[in-house]
Amino acid sequence: MNTTIQGSNTPTIFIIFGITGDLAKAKLIPALFNLYQKQQLPDQFKVIGFARRSFTNEEIRALLRPALEKLDATPESIEVFLEHVIYHQGHFDETERYKALDDVVSGVEREFGVCTNKILHLSVRPTHYDEVIDNIAQTQIVHGCSDTVGWARILIEKPFGESSDTARALDEKLRNIFQDEQIFRVDHYLGKGGVRDIEKFRFENGEMEAKWNKDSIEKITVNLLESNDADTRGAFYDAVGALRDVGQNHLLEMLAQVVMDNPEDRADILKRLSLKEIVTRAQYEGFRDVEGVLEDSNTETFFHVIANIENDRWNGVAIHLISGKALDRSEANVTVDFKDGTKHVFIIQPVSSEVPDAYENVFADAIVGEQKYFVSLDEVVASWDFIEKVEEVMKGTPLTYYKKGSKLDN
Repeated sequence: MNTTIQGSNTPTIFIIFGITGDLAKAKLIPALFNLYQKQQLPDQFKVIGFARRSFTNEEIRALLRPALEKLDATPESIEVFLEHVIYHQGHFDETERYKALDDVVSGVEREFGVCTNKILHLSVRPTHYDEVIDNIAQTQIVHGCSDTVGWARILIEKPFGESSDTARALDEKLRNIFQDEQIFRVDHYLGKGGVRDIEKFRFENGEMEAKWNKDSIEKITVNLLESNDADTRGAFYDAVGALRDVGQNHLLEMLAQVVMDNPEDRADILKRLSLKEIVTRAQYEGFRDVEGVLEDSNTETFFHVIANIENDRWNGVAIHLISGKALDRSEANVTVDFKDGTKHVFIIQPVSSEVPDAYENVFADAIVGEQKYFVSLDEVVASWDFIEKVEEVMKGTPLTYYKKGSKLDN
């Protein structure tokens, strides 16, 4: 299995499993289109969509076109891009359809006249991960054409497992097929410019970094607030809740960027997290009336917990982790309060429309093999270990209720 990193202009095939889903339509295809517009994709590329519905190439392009028409682009550029998109129908458990995918890939390589690199993106529900990975293993897609030509990389979305044990099991399954440098665990918040700017602000600012510790800082607050509710995906959200949906991933990755000792240190910081207090565990009024939600649901749609980082640099600094749905606004930010009364706020979103979308950065990094802003297995396991401890304490925390559109006061 070849993992040689070649130039970013090597002909590349993007294979999106679940291309008819919301993530692919709203985020992945627009991100690839924007990279195409900026001439940041290889000159020769193809997007192969894999999903269960029966579509022709023209029909899948018609499905994807509306999202692209919302972008700043001419109709001509959209049509030229969509000519690069082709469709392959198959259910996720149909091994034969994966083997037939080999023929589609071979056809593209004959068209290009060269062995291509392949980027596989699992834009499917986590319940399908096992069967998709097992079937990918039966194909030739994951193998290079020789020891030096072509590679395959796989992008897999959060949540990576449902616990530290299942995360390890999923990783073992992937490592039976791929080497670690081929596995890209996606938390798209690490693709956001605002999150990446935290690192730049800290490590390019020696004066600020010198007081980036418990001696100068009183508390750190990580907010991820959403005005939208869970009314269109009640069954899913009732089974997951806010803590697992964004607490285990987005919030902890934002925190890690702020408090890590160096850019390779996110996992170590997460291992040192301990829970101090459950401030609030709440559910918005009307959630139990949503289709798919149990009438006696005990699922939180909002939480506020306080944590501590048990190391010499941060011990004693209050770490506030706050997230919820159906609030008065949507925003993500990290506020650092200093003991002298000043503060610094990192704004993650909303951002200017001129800022590259997170998934543009995700794909751009995957093309060149840059894993810095993807999540390591150690990070995943450490975050699950912390969240599982929080959940144990939450079981004894009474659920409170709030009205839709409530304003957070912190």
